Amino acid sequence: SVQSKLGARCLKISPNGAHLATGDRNGNIRIYDLNHFESICLIEAHDGEILCLQYSQLESGRLLLASSSRDRLIHIFDASRTTYDLVQILDDHSAAITSVRFCYFPMPDNQ
Repeated sequence: SVQSKLGARCLKISPNGAHLATGDRNGNIRIYDLNHFESICLIEAHDGEILCLQYSQLESGRLLLASSSRDRLIHIFDASRTTYDLVQILDDHSAAITSVRFCYFPMPDNQ
């Protein structure tokens, strides 16, 4: 039914608390500004249901948003801009991607 295609499938709050990202069953990502309680961006990202959203850590020096989907793609967006420009698509997967995570490994101090 049409009703089963509506609403958010997953969501994630940015590490600085400024944005809420939601992914739906139609492959769309919506970004909301939590300071002004308004929608700031709609991204028609995937051809399938979005299964996971993940922000990078602030310590990494670059704020990114990753989305994964049943369409076997991972999209990486620049979350430091309100336009959430596409940075990269990772496409070498053979099945739906149910989870994605950023790993940050700080460089050791040279003492």
